[in-house]
Amino acid sequence: MQKKKILIMMRSMDIGGVERSLLGLLNTFDYRHYEVSLMLLHHQGQFFKDIPKEVNLLPESSSYSVYDVPIKSLIFSKRIIYGVARILSKIELSLYCMLMRKKKDVWIKQQYTHKYLTPLMPNIEGKYDLAINYLGFSDILINKVHAAVKVGWYTQIMIKLLLMKKWILICTPNLMLSLIFLMDAKVCF
Repeated sequence: MQKKKILIMMRSMDIGGVERSLLGLLNTFDYRHYEVSLMLLHHQGQFFKDIPKEVNLLPESSSYSVYDVPIKSLIFSKRIIYGVARILSKIELSLYCMLMRKKKDVWIKQQYTHKYLTPLMPNIEGKYDLAINYLGFSDILINKVHAAVKVGWYTQIMIKLLLMKKWILICTPNLMLSLIFLMDAKVCF
């Protein structure tokens, strides 16, 4: 029997509840039946050393690290296109907030940043039966990963925060799709 291929995406393995939850998940897989790949934007964090040896850790990608690099550094390096994309996202975000009389918050900033950066990102190599976006990066999951099933994994607190925001209904529909899918799937877990 061929193993089911699973991709899990996460920012890093810094100390936190979500990272601890991910480690719990990684330690429950029966690796005789599942081939699990982990894509981390940054190969760092206190929990990094605790990733099970059976997990296929994908190489760190310099393209995907641009989310955390200061715009000025991107502009004055060979990654100017990413800096320009981040500036354009800030301009559109400012115009949107000004016209709609909305306050800029971390969730909406993230959506505009993803809107401009995701098209510039390379596809994640491989074909998967299941891909899980573990707390964020839904645009990357939807547009850059080839998988039969794609799931956005959010903590209960984050779901409550997202549902309280009216902008979620008019922002990138990808986040809404993954959130709805997760809420439907949560009943099955």
